[in-house]
Amino acid sequence: MTHCLRLKRRLATFIVAVFLAVLSTACFADHGGCPCVSDSAPNPIAEIAEPAQRAVILWNGREEWLILATDAAVVSGNSQSTVEFIPLPSEPLSQVESADLIRRTVAWGGAHGLDLSGFTGQAPPGHIVDNPFTISIQRPTNLADTLVKVCPIAPSYSAGATALAERYVGRGLSWFAIDRIDVDKTLKSFPPISYRFASDRVFYPLETSAMGVGETRIDIVLITPSGISSLGSDGNFLDPGSVTLVRTESLATVSSDWPTLFSQDVVAVQHVVIKGALSELRFDLFSKPDGLAAH
Repeated sequence: MTHCLRLKRRLATFIVAVFLAVLSTACFADHGGCPCVSDSAPNPIAEIAEPAQRAVILWNGREEWLILATDAAVVSGNSQSTVEFIPLPSEPLSQVESADLIRRTVAWGGAHGLDLSGFTGQAPPGHIVDNPFTISIQRPTNLADTLVKVCPIAPSYSAGATALAERYVGRGLSWFAIDRIDVDKTLKSFPPISYRFASDRVFYPLETSAMGVGETRIDIVLITPSGISSLGSDGNFLDPGSVTLVRTESLATVSSDWPTLFSQDVVAVQHVVIKGALSELRFDLFSKPDGLAAH
């Protein structure tokens, strides 16, 4: 199901809205990010375009496997090393996946009548980043101090990063996966990163995307035991749409590990497409506590 973002802002919106109002931060994709200080850029400011985001979410009611892949480029400012962070509800296992996982997901979806053409992204052929990420899993008392250990960030970002982390911690999202990437003016596809963690609800972070510039398309493939009836937070909820039932064993054509997450012979697949301005992504996606749709 496709959703166009024309979402109202509320007084009760997350602290990140305040953070974004006072700082011009390079936050993009499903991660928040801060540009790194260098000799040539002692106070770096960059606007990041992130026109395509892809995610696969596998959730069995107790554990989630979140796989993220993005395209990104600098549209204003200089090439940047950027330290990224993503909030998570529990300590994850993480790893960089092969870029071919995206191709296999598209082929698997097509075999089951799902149009996942948006999963191919928008970067030109050959513009796939193949250098490995170094991912640090932290439960920091001060996110800004932790980010500085990955790369020196401009002092003006420290207060905002701390406020953002405190807000997430207050909502029970106290773990952060942190990595560092290089972004320039050429649109590039970055390889998928997977995070596997305990969770009693589906979770997908959107709110840290809100300082990206321009339009985006987000493709999310949800794979659950029987389907999700609603996704959203802070008064903004999306209908994940119709369910396609597939044999659990078919997931092995994408990854031999995927079927191990489920005990059922059949799982439900939903394809959510969100289109709109990155600046509107001021909420995260959670399934409701009951989680599952009836089928």
